[in-house]
Amino acid sequence: MSNMEKLGRILFVLLALPVTMFIGMAFAGLSGAAANQGLAGGAIVFGYGVIFAAVGLVLTLLFVRRIPVRALRFVNYGLLLAIAGIALFAWMRIEAKKKTRSEPEKEMQAVPMRLYSEPTVSDHMGLGFFQPNAFDHPVLYVYGPPRHTKSTLEQSPQDSIVFGRTEYGSTDILSAPPWLVPAHMKLDYDIFYLKIMGLTQEMAECEVNTVTGETRYFNRRRGQVIYWEDFLLGVHSVEWPDDQPAMVRIKPLAHASLVQAAYSFMHPIMIRGEWMLVELWNDDFEQMGSGWIRWTDGQKLLVNYSLLS
Repeated sequence: MSNMEKLGRILFVLLALPVTMFIGMAFAGLSGAAANQGLAGGAIVFGYGVIFAAVGLVLTLLFVRRIPVRALRFVNYGLLLAIAGIALFAWMRIEAKKKTRSEPEKEMQAVPMRLYSEPTVSDHMGLGFFQPNAFDHPVLYVYGPPRHTKSTLEQSPQDSIVFGRTEYGSTDILSAPPWLVPAHMKLDYDIFYLKIMGLTQEMAECEVNTVTGETRYFNRRRGQVIYWEDFLLGVHSVEWPDDQPAMVRIKPLAHASLVQAAYSFMHPIMIRGEWMLVELWNDDFEQMGSGWIRWTDGQKLLVNYSLLS
């Protein structure tokens, strides 16, 4: 066997490895072996590639000596073309993913960074807010209406919101559907809230677009359900809407006398049904008194709020 023939057969073995690995990874993708596996999906696909490459190595070593010398050159050329095609395909996929990721980010940049309440297309106040746990569950799957005969794990997601972390440790959004306009979002403060319109044992129906009122379903175990009472007790302050008369009462009763103290801000202290006990602050955040306000009528929120000072 001449040196050129030896070189050709060694080249055949080396070229066959990446081709068989790609075949294995493609098989994993087409067969759905990594479907709905989250971050483990990439490892599963790579594992299939390694297995196919190992099998391919064994086969090429068995048959490399049986390939005629003349045919070996054309086989190697074919393998080189296959590798070039695989590289081109991989590059096109990477560029497509970059484009897909950049489009949602543009949409997210257009979303106002709301830290306070404001009117939305949905008049109903809902039940509270859903705050995704982006640290433990970086991929938040979006579902259609739940099938009550199946659990969340048995339903296929329709879309997803992918969270990441910035170099400073705060939350970031890597990709999201273009329709996403959350109720509150300021990611450098880890603020991301979706208003809850309904709940099942496993799902939270959330308003995902405050402009259109569109709703989607999420696995409620992938985040925190914050009811209005808990949410309002955690805000910086509440205040009266422009069309709402300022009425702070000495007791949680509609006929109780009004508090006469001058104030600029109301800080929530306690909630009792439709009534909220507030501290009254001046512009220097000094307490000027306290009193009770009616924060809801059961259908609508009667006060505005600010999450941060």
